[in-house]
Amino acid sequence: MKTISQIKEKASALKRSLAGKPIVENFGEKQMRALDDYVGDIYDYPYSKRMVIIIITGDFFDWCVNYTGK
Repeated sequence: MKTISQIKEKASALKRSLAGKPIVENFGEKQMRALDDYVGDIYDYPYSKRMVIIIITGDFFDWCVNYTGK
């Protein structure tokens, strides 16, 4: 299991890797899957940590969807 700070750092690293790239269909899809794979089975985490992880992954998804390239 990863710590919350490790998951936040992974999400930040994935954002940095996407920043400046051209927007294409399914922008960030591979990175979203990579983040999910990095987290692993979310049900292995206690409930309170699951809620934080859901927020982190949801924020990353929203960032990918709303990314404008600027």
